[in-house]
Amino acid sequence: MVVIAILIKRLVKILKSESRPGQIALGFVTGMTLGFISLKTLIALPLVIFVILVRVNIASVLFSYLLFRLISYFIYPVLNRIGYFFLVELDSLRPLWTKLYSIDLVPYTRFNNTLIFGSLVISVLLAIPLYIAVKKLVIGYREKYEEKIKKWKIVKIFSGSRLIKWVSGLKNIGA
Repeated sequence: MVVIAILIKRLVKILKSESRPGQIALGFVTGMTLGFISLKTLIALPLVIFVILVRVNIASVLFSYLLFRLISYFIYPVLNRIGYFFLVELDSLRPLWTKLYSIDLVPYTRFNNTLIFGSLVISVLLAIPLYIAVKKLVIGYREKYEEKIKKWKIVKIFSGSRLIKWVSGLKNIGA
């Protein structure tokens, strides 16, 4: 219960941050991609560099990464099947995969892993719709719901909870 409350508090903090809606949405999409693919691949490196170089909301990257990492465990069979379809069943693409695999750094992307490739395909397909949806959500929250939600009793309870403040304060230890 405390973990859920902290995640909700973090999400609200992201929505209320000074970041522009596009920065939050871009961070969310980047986190989604990192959450679906393995961080042990070379595919993750350009995404991490992207986060460092481009002005995105880092909190939304981390929140989205954790969310989609969790989701990915439940949909592994689907991701694996999609990767298998593209890498194995589409014979017309086999020469392309062979050519890519012979390039020096490309095998380190692990694109030939059906799970990773399926995750990459889903990430690409979801990127634009997710960006648009998150951007609209942030704008809608800020314009219509922020003041209303602040007045909810449950929000006041969680905002004033000593346990929530204590657990949230743990991140400041050693800072």
